[in-house]
Amino acid sequence: MNYLKSYYLFWLWLAAISLVTLGSLLPITHVPDTSGLVTDKIQHALAYALLGVLALICAKTREVKLFLLILTCAVGVLIEFLQPLTGRYFELNDIVANSFGIIMALILYYLGRVMNSHHQIKNTKK
Repeated sequence: MNYLKSYYLFWLWLAAISLVTLGSLLPITHVPDTSGLVTDKIQHALAYALLGVLALICAKTREVKLFLLILTCAVGVLIEFLQPLTGRYFELNDIVANSFGIIMALILYYLGRVMNSHHQIKNTKK
């Protein structure tokens, strides 16, 4: 059975989650300082919102969408527990920001679907 709508988007999600993992586990001395641009928590939320949207649009069924979102969230939690091994710090607020990003992705995805279905209904009535 085909669980994905787009293998290309799945590979893009996999590459993105790999880059987030790598960037999150690099020793702090190897990470560029972006604190002047946006806060650390906003970066977390935006990164996980992107991962969440990619997961949602690449999966075909609700079950696969949910699995990929839970996997994305679990990777974020695992990263936080592994960070002390690389000279970084565990931060519960990072997990909260990651989760918020995934919730934002769900909201954006379903708003997009509702808007698209209303647009299609409107166009069929013309």
